[in-house]
Amino acid sequence: MKCFFVNSIVFILIGAGALFGQDPTQSRPVGLETGGDRVNSGIYAATQIPFAGTSNLMRASESPAYIFPDDASQAPDLASNSQEKSPGKAFLFSLLLPGAGQYYTKNNNSAVLFLGAEALLWLGLVGNNLYAEHLVDEYKTYAVQHAGVLDSGKDKDYWGVIGKYDDIYRYNDQRRRERRFDEVYEENAFYFWSWDSKTNRYNYDRARLKANEIADRDVYFWGAIALNHLASAIHALAMAKKYNKNLQEEGMSWEFRLDSRPPLDGKGYMGLVFQARF
Repeated sequence: MKCFFVNSIVFILIGAGALFGQDPTQSRPVGLETGGDRVNSGIYAATQIPFAGTSNLMRASESPAYIFPDDASQAPDLASNSQEKSPGKAFLFSLLLPGAGQYYTKNNNSAVLFLGAEALLWLGLVGNNLYAEHLVDEYKTYAVQHAGVLDSGKDKDYWGVIGKYDDIYRYNDQRRRERRFDEVYEENAFYFWSWDSKTNRYNYDRARLKANEIADRDVYFWGAIALNHLASAIHALAMAKKYNKNLQEEGMSWEFRLDSRPPLDGKGYMGLVFQARF
């Protein structure tokens, strides 16, 4: 946190007695006493110049109570709304949920973009899976209709094999000739298939390959999701650093303003304040 040191110089514009109608002789002095040079601190948490009911310009002073107040509650809380953002937290937030780190660093437009991209990618992934499953159901139904296959209890290899051979007998003969006996299917109703035409077998195999191709697109969605998380995290880290830099630059400022205080303990003042922040 940056510390703010505020120096205020107040120039007296008019007399307290003329402005507020108070009798200075009946009031306990605050700050510089009339005609003296003693400084009373701890009355106001601000620099102030009291004056008597005359037009004589008093000497300006800086109240020690403002820089080192007797009561901490009187000190101005200049940093209450000046919290810096942790780049590490911003990075982690967006790594877990794209856009969260941007929201943390008050970069809401970017937060919406990254979060929206995340939502679209997940919708695309789910949609792609549903479409692939639909194609799988279609080619299995086609095999049931044109090859007499029982579709339950079969693994992925079986669905691939039946698209390469006209029937189970030709397949098993080929495996026996190649002495790959562990790949021979039992010739029963559970594993049986026999295509009614080569054309239908070709159509089936094309449909199966298309379904596999669609299912394989998942890897692109997963890669894009991972990239979105990483890009959002890096962007959030940069935004946190930029936020802190802007905060530091905003902390260095100066201003002139007119200030006044109602009479307390018989004294009031009005003055021009110069305020510099470092």
